[in-house]
Amino acid sequence: MNIEVIKIYFSEEDLERDLFRGTAHIRLKDYGIDLKGIYFKKKKNFWLVSLPSMPFIHEETKKRMRYPFFTFVDREKNREFQIQIKQLLYKELETKLASTQTSNLS
Repeated sequence: MNIEVIKIYFSEEDLERDLFRGTAHIRLKDYGIDLKGIYFKKKKNFWLVSLPSMPFIHEETKKRMRYPFFTFVDREKNREFQIQIKQLLYKELETKLASTQTSNLS
């Protein structure tokens, strides 16, 4: 799957606490799809990346759940897509954060 990171939007940057969060905009080139609102958070060595979704309460169980806005019908393709997005974002964010930290030290 050919995925490109278009832009990363930081909503919080705290160098002292090693905390960063925001959203990303990616393009799935093979399908001509732009996907925005991919949430990320980094706190020390912990990373969280989640695809756009909507929270809701399941009527029967009353448990909080998330309903994804975008999935592939093929479960294996969907799993591959999620793994690839996370790996790509980790790499892009680490590069961006490394350059941010270097420029802040100057």
